[in-house]
Amino acid sequence: MPIRLEIPGATPPSLNKMGSRGNWRVWTMHKTWWQDQVGRVLMTTIQPKRELTTPVLVDAVLWFKTKRQRDEGNFRTLLEKSTGDALVAGGWIPDDTPEHYQFRSVKFMNGKVCTTLLLREGFDDGSSPVSMARAPRGSGGKSTAPPRKTNRREG
Repeated sequence: MPIRLEIPGATPPSLNKMGSRGNWRVWTMHKTWWQDQVGRVLMTTIQPKRELTTPVLVDAVLWFKTKRQRDEGNFRTLLEKSTGDALVAGGWIPDDTPEHYQFRSVKFMNGKVCTTLLLREGFDDGSSPVSMARAPRGSGGKSTAPPRKTNRREG
C-alpha cells in the first residue's frame, strides 16, 4: 500500500522560473524549502517513525489551477533531489542511490494547487527505467526487457 504525502497549496517552481543558469542561491533556497516540507510531512505521516523497506519508489502528482502543457523535467529535478535528501536526512533510507531510492515520474493534473508524493516501499514492479534498461547494441550483453514499441526510427 503506497504512502501518500500531500503538500497542499504548493507546487515546485519550474526550472525555467528558477533560472537554470541563474544564481545557485535561488536553487539552494528552493531545494531547502522543499526538503523541509517533505521531511515534515514524512514525520507526521509515518507513525511510528521507522526505516522504510528499500527500494523506495516515488511518483509525484502536481496539481495546478490552469491546464496547459508542462515539461516533466522542469519540475522533476527539484522534487527528486529534495525528496531523496529528506528521506536520507530523516533516517528513512540509508542512501539516495538507485538501490535504495528511485524517483519514477511526475504527472500533472488540473485542480486545487497541491503536490502529492506516492511512496512505494520494498518492491520493483518492473516498470522503472532501471529495470527496463537494455544492454547497448553490440555489447554482447543479453537483455531480459521486452522490446519497446516506438514510432521513432532508431539510427
